[in-house]
Amino acid sequence: MGEGSISCMRYILCAFTLVFVIFGILLVYTGFSTFISLNQYSLVITNSPDAATIVLLVLGFVIFLISFLGCCGAITGNDFMLRTFSFIITLLLLIEIITVVFVFTFKKTIRQSLESGLDEAIRKYNDSDDSAINKMIDDIQTRFACCGADNPKDWKNNTNYTDGSLPKSCCEKDHGVRCSMSGPHFVSGCVEIITGELRNSVSYLGSLVVTLIVVQIIGLIFSCVLLGQRRRYNYV
Repeated sequence: MGEGSISCMRYILCAFTLVFVIFGILLVYTGFSTFISLNQYSLVITNSPDAATIVLLVLGFVIFLISFLGCCGAITGNDFMLRTFSFIITLLLLIEIITVVFVFTFKKTIRQSLESGLDEAIRKYNDSDDSAINKMIDDIQTRFACCGADNPKDWKNNTNYTDGSLPKSCCEKDHGVRCSMSGPHFVSGCVEIITGELRNSVSYLGSLVVTLIVVQIIGLIFSCVLLGQRRRYNYV
């Protein structure tokens, strides 16, 4: 009875470590994708959670590696490996919980953070300048077919556009010159569009980590139960 239950727990734990491998790969991919998405707007987003996404990316690598430690410990019945696996998983859980709280907190402030950054960038924009912030504004407005932070009227806050003109990247047709608010131009604000895109990326990353936390807790329980059974039946 004892040997049968221990053998069963070994295989269950090993199966969970294989799930960890999959989640580790997904976390690396999603963390990297989210980092790239956020980095595109690094000059116009304040309080960007770049550090949090990097932490999750690194955690993905660590989870991928320690999964093999847990599986080897379960198959061979090596108590040192199982204890080390359980200890590392516990540490990772604490880091993941803190990080996911930070990520979801940022999700609630994305719009405010982006709006503040875009407003400031628009005020500093100068179409005769070839700065990084100008290129980012032009790229955002062209790619998303939008104009201004909330709407095209935001450009009146720029001293170069108080006459009602708009930068070339706001124009529906590229004539190589400025267009006006009375002519064909993009009417949607950029904040709402980008906020939706970033919220989707952050939500997916956060949901993945929450699911991983649940799976890790179950795996940790199985690891502790296996260690307990081995002590009970004098396998140590």
